[in-house]
Amino acid sequence: MLQWALILLPLLVGGAYLFIFYQVDSLLRAEIERQFSARYPDLDLRLRSAVWTSGEGIHLKGIRIRDPRLDAQAGDICEIEELFIGFSATLEQLWRGDVAVETVRVRRPRIRAVQVDATSWNFASLLPLPQFSRNPPPIAIESGTLEILGLSSSRGGLTLRDIELDIRRVPADNRSESPSGRRMRQLSGTCTGDFLRRAHINGTIDPHALQMNLDGTVDSLEVSPAFWAALPQRISERPPLLANLRAQAAFGFRVSYDPAASPPLRFDLAGRLLQGRWDAPLAAHPFTDIAGRFRITDQSVRLDEVLAVSGGTQIQIREAEARYGETLEPLLLDATVTNLEVEPGLKPLLPAAVQRQWSKIFPAGLVNLQTRLEWVAARPRGFIRMDLLDASFAYAEFPYRLQKAQGYLRLDLSEERLDVNLTARADNQPVEIRGHVLNPLGVSQARLSVTGRGIPLTERLFSAVLNPATQDLLRALHAAGKIDVWVGIGQEVPGGKPRTQIQIDLRQCSLKFAGFPFAISDIAGRIIKRGDVWEFQDLTGTHGSSQIQAHGDLIRDERGSVFS
Repeated sequence: MLQWALILLPLLVGGAYLFIFYQVDSLLRAEIERQFSARYPDLDLRLRSAVWTSGEGIHLKGIRIRDPRLDAQAGDICEIEELFIGFSATLEQLWRGDVAVETVRVRRPRIRAVQVDATSWNFASLLPLPQFSRNPPPIAIESGTLEILGLSSSRGGLTLRDIELDIRRVPADNRSESPSGRRMRQLSGTCTGDFLRRAHINGTIDPHALQMNLDGTVDSLEVSPAFWAALPQRISERPPLLANLRAQAAFGFRVSYDPAASPPLRFDLAGRLLQGRWDAPLAAHPFTDIAGRFRITDQSVRLDEVLAVSGGTQIQIREAEARYGETLEPLLLDATVTNLEVEPGLKPLLPAAVQRQWSKIFPAGLVNLQTRLEWVAARPRGFIRMDLLDASFAYAEFPYRLQKAQGYLRLDLSEERLDVNLTARADNQPVEIRGHVLNPLGVSQARLSVTGRGIPLTERLFSAVLNPATQDLLRALHAAGKIDVWVGIGQEVPGGKPRTQIQIDLRQCSLKFAGFPFAISDIAGRIIKRGDVWEFQDLTGTHGSSQIQAHGDLIRDERGSVFS
């Protein structure tokens, strides 16, 4: 009997030991779930196991937190594969709550941050986080995952993976002794994710007041339409012009959040774009090979030394800046565009006042642009210069297209003045246009001169005369030869009717009127138009051996046309 007792005693002791510890673990799990429910009555906690190891601490496994008030997508807030809370307390101390936590290790947590409405997220019920110790222990997060989903699931989501974080108390010599200073934690770590190769994060965070100041670097971010769609809606809708941008970005960042501040979120990102492509709305060709520096803050966007190509066009943005308002408000633009093809697709991209001028001259061809603009009180100051390389245009009221135009147009927005210095070709003959326009985008004043030499009298020239009766007369005269033309345009009264003077010198011209076939050749002389009066000066011509001379006036008034 004694022998059996000696054999069974260790078994009974071991079984009792196992029973007691099983009961401890069960009671511990139940107590954790009870305290969680008391603190967060609207949330559910499920815990697969809780194991206490004497001299080490507690291992919690299979943690799941959900909000039953939300749907399946938003309700699952957090899952943690394993949470270890390290301390050396005895069982009695544990039961009394007399525990000094020495370390916390969180393995493979998965957090789903889902936007519930325009102002709230599903994890809001967990905030503020509880403070379980007067001297918070260091926390290590291993292999974490964070899913961020905006209001509409159709917009996709953004997932950060391989999150490795180390959270420690800020050293005493670097923190204040205020309540917020004592709660502040120092954070450092790395992560990868969708569109993200690797990010390095450092900073401080107050997990109870939800205040944070973070900085770090991103080695490579893949910017694309899918990336913008994955961001929360309020962020992704802020830069609409970038919605079609694809590029690789590497940058540093600073982010601060304080719910008591206005605005609560502040951020500053600065870095480089590489291998960019932008499919700009309405542009004939995409912008490719985009590279340069950028800076994006919660207040503004800035670009420096950005280069891009669009078809045969090269774009250089030396510096550009805009700030957020109801729309993106420009502040500064210093740029050069080389070999820009002027075609109708550009017109919708221009300001309304420029579009109205476009419809008057029908431009086309190849140009260079240079601009330096600054906006003061929402009004642009500076200049835009257009150098024509090989362009053409035609005035709407006399659509005789001038070709192979070269020279420049310079718009000074500070003085509200457009200077014109152009040389073009009309049927391969030179035409010079000189002058200026004051307030060209508003109620304008103008002084321009157009000079052409050796312009041939052709059907193309006659067709540009919009008056059908005048067209019929020119064709009936069978006019031929060449002319020198000078046109002066003066608009002294802002918005008034332009005053036009025309001088035509005839050179070896001829005519033969269809209704009276009397051919006249070697016609020379001068025709001047002032207002409604046409003056014919020193006209000469020949018919065979006969010499013909003429002069006089053609006056148009309410009675019609009168020769004298």
